[in-house]
Amino acid sequence: MKHVVIPVIALLSVRALAGDFRVLEFGASCADVAGQEAALGATQVKPRVEGMGLLAFEGEAFGRRLDFFYFCPEDVLFAGDYFFPSQPLADAVASYEAMHRKLSAIYGASVLDNSPWMQPTVDSRRLETDPLKYMTTWGSPRVSIAMIFLPSLPEQPPGWRVAIHFGEAVGARSNKSLERTRGR
Repeated sequence: MKHVVIPVIALLSVRALAGDFRVLEFGASCADVAGQEAALGATQVKPRVEGMGLLAFEGEAFGRRLDFFYFCPEDVLFAGDYFFPSQPLADAVASYEAMHRKLSAIYGASVLDNSPWMQPTVDSRRLETDPLKYMTTWGSPRVSIAMIFLPSLPEQPPGWRVAIHFGEAVGARSNKSLERTRGR
């Protein structure tokens, strides 16, 4: 019996972060997200902006402690964001590069990229030399991802934060009314 229980538990823990954004698929109800995140060790915190269906958490992601947010207007997941802690620019650039590698390993080559880690590397004269202007996007049939730098919040130490936005890819969910119209 032990041989059966361990693989089932292992599968459940892998699935816990296998949603489009952390524990949820886009379009899914956010009603249980606080409990699911608590089970993963995350702490729900008060969002800076109240309302709008914003659920804020502090927890582990990508091997480090981050802030992350679920955008759930009408209690349905619309998008999610990760925010790295405030860092000096050189450290933030190192975090950006590390995340560029991780996201590229998961989602493949970037769709748009003006960072030094662009693959394949194009004419280097077109690469952005100012790290604060780096922007990279990835896409899959279900998820669209964008990564940028943001300045620290006023209450944080001066510095820069890596921000990663996860949104539903255009056309990821079928348009049922359009499909019914075509069937006529």
